[in-house]
Amino acid sequence: MVKARLDRQAVLDRPKSPRCWFILDEAVLRRPVGGHEVMGDQLSSLLKRATQSHVTIQVLPFTAGDHPERGGSLTLFTIPGEPLVAYDEGSQSGMIIEDQEAVARRRENYDLLRAMALSPLDSEAMIRAVMKDWTPCQPPRT
Repeated sequence: MVKARLDRQAVLDRPKSPRCWFILDEAVLRRPVGGHEVMGDQLSSLLKRATQSHVTIQVLPFTAGDHPERGGSLTLFTIPGEPLVAYDEGSQSGMIIEDQEAVARRRENYDLLRAMALSPLDSEAMIRAVMKDWTPCQPPRT
């Protein structure tokens, strides 16, 4: 799984990288996975990606409340000259959606999430603020 994830990230470093827009739930910034160092590295990596011209990152804050895509992950694939395709993924399975009515509903949900999320600049500020929570404190000198 780690290799697959690294391979997916490598796509973002290609000379002709795809345009990517990510909306992250605030929980992914705050849920401890791997400890302080790992979380700090992950958030640092997000900030690095956010500086790439073909990558946009927005954070959907807890204050946004309920939203139509809770409990899963939504990916929309747009390929010039091809119909839009959606991919819904949950904790146990995923499903490719090609039915254009169903895809259109997911697209509406995605547009709503973009509107509910913080702007890219405010998202960057939130990521930086949360990074401070994951920076280990130095013990006091005695």
